Amino acid sequence: MINFRKDMLLLFMLFLISGTSAQKIDRSYLHTNHFFNQEIKSNPFLLGNFSNIQNILSPGTLKLDSIYTFSINGSKAKWIYDFDENGRLNSKMTKSYTGNTWDNWLLFYYFYDVNNNRDTALAKSWLNGNWINDMLEIFTNDENGNILTHITYFWTNEEWVKKLKVLYFYDSNEIEEIILFQEWGDTSWVNNSRLLFSNLTNGSHESLIYEQWNGTEWKKITQSNFIYNDNDKLANTIVGKWDGVSWQYYQQAIFEYDSDGNRIYELLQSWEDQNWQNGEQYFFEYNSNNYFTYGRSEMWDGTKWIRFDGMFSFTNPDGFTEHLWTFEAEAYYSQTTDVNDEGNALPDQFELAQNYPNPFNPSTTIKYSIPRSTEYYSVQQTTLKVYDILGREVATLVNKDQKPGNYEVQFNSSSASGGQGLPSGIYFYRLQSGNFTQSRKMILLK
Repeated sequence: MINFRKDMLLLFMLFLISGTSAQKIDRSYLHTNHFFNQEIKSNPFLLGNFSNIQNILSPGTLKLDSIYTFSINGSKAKWIYDFDENGRLNSKMTKSYTGNTWDNWLLFYYFYDVNNNRDTALAKSWLNGNWINDMLEIFTNDENGNILTHITYFWTNEEWVKKLKVLYFYDSNEIEEIILFQEWGDTSWVNNSRLLFSNLTNGSHESLIYEQWNGTEWKKITQSNFIYNDNDKLANTIVGKWDGVSWQYYQQAIFEYDSDGNRIYELLQSWEDQNWQNGEQYFFEYNSNNYFTYGRSEMWDGTKWIRFDGMFSFTNPDGFTEHLWTFEAEAYYSQTTDVNDEGNALPDQFELAQNYPNPFNPSTTIKYSIPRSTEYYSVQQTTLKVYDILGREVATLVNKDQKPGNYEVQFNSSSASGGQGLPSGIYFYRLQSGNFTQSRKMILLK
């Protein structure tokens, strides 16, 4: 008997890991197959190795430093990225938050050939104070950098044991046409499943048929048809399931984009009782450079949307792709022009810094930090106000919801008090965010 969920895991795990031509193809349609997600959680190494590490960061682009993920059970994880001097992802470490400390969890190393194509990936786990081997991936590539084979080994009884193999076949435009998946038998590779693509002339996929090998022949399972908007962005994926005679509606995904072409919303639905029924939805936010900064997952419980740990992906302008299993995710970069992205990690605690310069005339800078909330929705109603020595409010600098991060604002005394300006003297500025309140003194000296 075919284990449908298990085989789908094998199929889409390897396909997502491959990442050969993410710069050519929007692979968002893969998330129409969320029914295998529970199986993914049983192997965090496969999930952790989803990064598209074929791409090399160009000079001047933002460099991903870390991603924080937050699950509905309250657990936290931190993904830390390290790139080499050539802009290639060198390693990725995952830490889990237990008690009051970040503990090692997973570690991934990536290696490249002379043409900067990934040829090896090594995954380790933290056990009893040491990094232990877990998974090894070996790749071969053609002269154009397209992956030809991808073999996965698992560390078993102190040796590497063959487990999975994927072979890629391309059309004349170097777009995947057939992807074949095999498992290691006793002495040889055995067919498991395959993807058959129909491609458009612009390099996008038109349709995808997924088949499984039953030992003697290929059996149709699902067919995905892709619909694009006027900007060639994937707008809708409709998945049909083969009933032995014809394709029947099964699932669909609907995508929405902002004016810059960033995917900001994804809705997954299932065909039930002759109607499309809500299943999952995903929200995405970006900074002014169009780099992913925030994502959230929700699930329909029949009457309302509730939070849950779903799997979603993002692709940055430099081509770097990551796939995450979580309720909430927040990404941080080493460079940014957005005040919300300042700093490389989430603050550990609230902080209101001393203004600088102090004394000042006529303007000064005030910096403050908001840590991750204990609530799932990491938004705090934040106010930053200035008072005179008698306690009278003379200026409101901030009054809005703000996510965790490091912020700074400018206070110009010339425009305070209704534009009349302020006299020399002692003033106080007070930060209030959620239940946190702190005040500091500053001196205006003309």
